[in-house]
Order: sequence, then C-alpha cells, then structure tokens
Amino acid sequence: MIDDLRSHPDGALLDCDVCIVGAGPAGIALALSLARAPLRILVLESGGFEVESEAQSLNEAEVTGLSMSGHLAGRVRAFGGAARLWAGQCLPLDPIDFEPRGWVPHSGWPIGPADLADGYRQAEAFFEVEGEGYGEETYRRFGLAVPAWDADALRTMFTVYTPKVDTARFSARAIRSAGNICLLTHAHAAAIETDATGVARSVDLRSALGKSARIEARAIVLCGGGLENPRILLNSTGRRPRGLGNEHDLVGRFFQEHPNAVTATLAGDGTALQEQFRLLYRRERRYFPKLALGRSVQEAKQVLNANAHLVFEYPEDSCTAALERMFRSLRAGRPPERPWRDLGRVAADLPALASVMLRRLRGRSPKARPAAVKLQCYLEQAPNPQSRVMLSERRDQLGLRQMRLDWRLTELERRTLVVLTATVQREFRRLGLGELEAEGWLAEPGAAWEKRLVDSYHHGGTTRMAATPSEGVVDRNCEVFGVLGLYVCGNSVFPTSGYANPTLTIVALAMRLASHLRTALGCRPLSRAA
Repeated sequence: MIDDLRSHPDGALLDCDVCIVGAGPAGIALALSLARAPLRILVLESGGFEVESEAQSLNEAEVTGLSMSGHLAGRVRAFGGAARLWAGQCLPLDPIDFEPRGWVPHSGWPIGPADLADGYRQAEAFFEVEGEGYGEETYRRFGLAVPAWDADALRTMFTVYTPKVDTARFSARAIRSAGNICLLTHAHAAAIETDATGVARSVDLRSALGKSARIEARAIVLCGGGLENPRILLNSTGRRPRGLGNEHDLVGRFFQEHPNAVTATLAGDGTALQEQFRLLYRRERRYFPKLALGRSVQEAKQVLNANAHLVFEYPEDSCTAALERMFRSLRAGRPPERPWRDLGRVAADLPALASVMLRRLRGRSPKARPAAVKLQCYLEQAPNPQSRVMLSERRDQLGLRQMRLDWRLTELERRTLVVLTATVQREFRRLGLGELEAEGWLAEPGAAWEKRLVDSYHHGGTTRMAATPSEGVVDRNCEVFGVLGLYVCGNSVFPTSGYANPTLTIVALAMRLASHLRTALGCRPLSRAA
C-alpha cells in the first residue's frame, strides 16, 4: 500500500507495529523481510517516488571540517534513497574489520563475521549475487591468470555488481502488493518521543505543507543513513535535552567516510594491464578487480585496511572513451551529454567498435592504448571522536535544526596511503607489470595532503554499535542504549567501516535486525487496531 502524508488531516494519528524511518536499502530490506511476519509495518519516506528539490533542500548542512560534497550529492530523499545513486558494487567486510586492533583507536565490533553470516547470505539473495566469490577465483572463472602477489603484501579481490542496482524499481511492486506494509511518502521524521520510563512510543512527522502527524509503534527503526540518523536522535529532546542515546555524548561522533585519491601514475604503456585489471562481464553481472592491502602489512606497519584499483584513461576523442561516456550515462539513467559527438567518434572507428563488441561477448572490457593509467586508493578511516555530526543553530524549512558536519582525518590515514602506494609499487616492479610513480604530495609536510582526498558518499560510524553505553549508541542488536524499542540500522552503526562499499553489509544488518524483531515483537501483546 502507498500513502502520502499530504493527504491526511493535520494532526493525524496513525498506528503500526513497526515504524521504519527511511526507504533506502536498509529500510526496504527490513520491511520486506518483516513482511513475512504477522506485523503491520509503516515505512516513512521523506520525499516521494521522484527526486524533488523541496525534499532535497532538507539535506543542506553547515560544513566546518574538511571539504566534502556527500551531504548533498550523496543523499536522495526519494523512495530508494542512496541506492538511486550507487553503481551496485557488493562486497562484504573483511574479518579484520570486526576485530579490535591495538593500533586503530576505538576499533572492534561487538559482533563478528559469524553473527552476520546468515544476514550476508540473505543480502546476497536480495541483490541476486548469491554464489559469487570476491577473490581470485573470479579470474579463474574467466580463464585469466591470477596475479602472483606476495600474499603477505597484497591480495586479489573483486567487487560484484548487482543486476538489481535500481533497488527502488525492483522493490516497489513487492511493497505495493504486501498486505501488511504501508509506505507513507512526504513524511519527514522530526523527532522520536519516549514515555517517562524510557520506552520509544511515537514518531513526530512534518511535511512541507505545514502538516504534522504522529505515528505510534511498538518498535521504531531509524534507517535514514549516517547523517540523518544522528540528526533525528539529537533533535529528539522532548524528555532528554541532549537527545536520545546521547547520555555519553556519543551520538554523531566517529563520523567516517572512505577517503580516496589518485596516488600514482604508471610510467610507460599500460595496454597489457587491461586484461587483468579492467571490468569483467558475465550475464548481467560485472566484476571489478582490485588489490587489497595484506593483513601482514597492516599489522607490521600498523596501518588501516585499504584497497586500490587501476584507472585507465583514454584519449578524449577515441572510440573507447566515447563508448564509456555513453555507457556511464545510460547506466545512471540519464541521456548522454553530447550523444551525436560521441556517436560520430564511434562511427569513425568501426574496427575499434568491432573489437569492443567481440571482447564484450567474451566477458572482457574494451582494450585500447590508454592515455594514462593511474592508481586510485580507497581507505578505511580510523574512528575519531572529533570527526562528527552535530546540530547547527540554523533551521530548515520544517523548523528543525540542520546538521553541522565536521569531517576530520588523522595521520593514520596518511600513513596508510603511503604504505599502500609503496606496496603496490614494489609488487608491480617485482612482477614486471610496470613502474608506478607516486604523487609528490604524499611526501609534502603539513596537512596539505588532506585536501587531496575526497569523500565517497559512504557516511558511517555516527551511531556506533558497542558492548556498553559508554562505548557506543546501540547494542549488538542495534537497539539504542537506554531507549527500549528504538533501533538504528545502516552504516551509522558501523564501529569501523573497512574499505568495502557498505550497502551489502547494511542490508545484512537489516536482515539480522528483522530476525531479532520477529522474535522480540512476538513476545509482546498485539497493538491496538488502527
């Protein structure tokens, strides 16, 4: 069922068993998993089914730390959420990401890989990548040689692109047909209300038309992402002036991203590298080969988890570059910027087009002489309590306090960049793959290096999971410490984020939370009728 808050009278009171705030991958997966239980589920979406400028303006924030664009460009207030932006890369976290590491402050999850194993299996089924591997076995499947990395230094890894990248499109029909799910659009969650005993009772809603409403629920789950989840908790000051879950001043702290930068360029011709280091294709799936920093190096050098991949750049006027521009536009659901120019370049080089088509039939990317080959590195970010989301004194059009975002990096990120780049350089030289020349800014003194890194729109850590309230905001079941019946799901609960694209783990956590809620709510009295 689909509903719209704008069609309800001002001050409306609605009732459900589970209220899910946010219709991105976490909220959608959680709702569909709970649909199999005898529960009435209400999913709140701040926007509608299309991206609307009025809803998007609610993402505006005051940025006081490092420059970043993800708070605007990386969030969508429409059904599907950030999944409307992602390319579909699926990859689980590494075992080391869950472990306490003496050289990484505030590291360690209160759960381990075994606790998420079933959730990962369900998440892979959700995205139709079940049975896939994320390591060197993918090379063998395509009949390609596996790079002979020193296993202590580097290892081969692949991200797997889901064929169901448009989460909103493939899940909308299931939500419409589910008899116990209602999606309420244009419903912005302003605050969570609790009773005197600390039990979460309701969600206060506002709409751009000036309407308000209240949702009463037995369980409330925040699935609004790494920026909106802490904002809602901090704005929920009805009974607790510091916000919910914030007795230890931890809500919004430990904000993490996946900082990334180009750190080296290949000297000479990189044509031969394309066979092993470009995308591979099989049916509707794509496989992206990457290099992960070995565990032994991380421990010996005391650096963060990180990976890298090669970026092949082709001459602007080449057939290969023109095809890539058009394919990227179409995958993103937008028309090519200058289609006639690019079509003309493709038509002018028919032999190259024939080669591209033949290689794609064999599951390979186009192969041409690149203008440049660069090394792009993606880092885990160390949990830093000074990197944080706070509330600004500015207010949005709904009257709610906006975010103030202070993104900070540490010397540990810089050291990791240096170690990863040097490790790849040595391995390329040892295997005769070519000479990588490091960017000069890696060795520059001071903090100028920070400005070379950009964000990946992966917002995490701000409502971290922990064993005790003094260490985090939610427990191992994602329930907010000290607030019974209030849960948070998404990468805001990640204590550490590794280097992996977070969506697969987000959905795995949603599946695990669904199992917990089915058990917890089955032990409580049924709610009153709507």
